[in-house]
Amino acid sequence: MVRDKMMEKGVFPDAQIYNVLMSGLCKKGKFPAAKLLLSEMLDQNLQPDEYVYATLIDGFIRNNELDKATKLFEIVMSKGIDPGIVG
Repeated sequence: MVRDKMMEKGVFPDAQIYNVLMSGLCKKGKFPAAKLLLSEMLDQNLQPDEYVYATLIDGFIRNNELDKATKLFEIVMSKGIDPGIVG
């Protein structure tokens, strides 16, 4: 994976890199791998921004997991983040 190669060279992903990786995984239908990256991101104390959340919500929708998309949207909104403003 690209992330692994980056880390081998001492380049550690930031929130933007994680978002790009998650977006690519979601578009390829590899949603479990995208969720794993989110967990890794949180473990590294990197806070997801509205772009990361929008990517994941879009991934849930594309994966026909509307309940999960709605739940994540509500959680994100309760944090004062509006993932609907990115596009």
